[in-house]
Amino acid sequence: MFLVSLYLSIKSGKLELPSFFRPDGYRHRHYNQVIAQPSPLVLLNIALLGMILALMAYFVVTTNAVTAREYSLRSLNDRLTSMQEKHSELAAEQNLLQSHATVLQFAQAHQMVEAREVVRVTVPSAVALSR
Repeated sequence: MFLVSLYLSIKSGKLELPSFFRPDGYRHRHYNQVIAQPSPLVLLNIALLGMILALMAYFVVTTNAVTAREYSLRSLNDRLTSMQEKHSELAAEQNLLQSHATVLQFAQAHQMVEAREVVRVTVPSAVALSR
């Protein structure tokens, strides 16, 4: 209903133009009616609004890119930390295995045997050690 009344008021010429349009317009070539041109102040406001919107979009995109880069750096740093912890665990295990291997080589070089079910170990003196 509103659109019909707006159309009829435009067609009859009863619609007044807003104050920011200049009354000296140009004539439309087909309809022979005066079309108002916006003032330079309106064009300046539209240009400034467009620039503000473009800068806001640039800010959002740039902030998003920086945040994504920081997230990827943080995730890579966490991954590096976990790999360093795993490396230290593996290095400790390697040292433990190498020390057992060294003891085994020493025992075999001196023709020692494994004692599993020994209850007492005697030494050349008169003292006996027990488990």
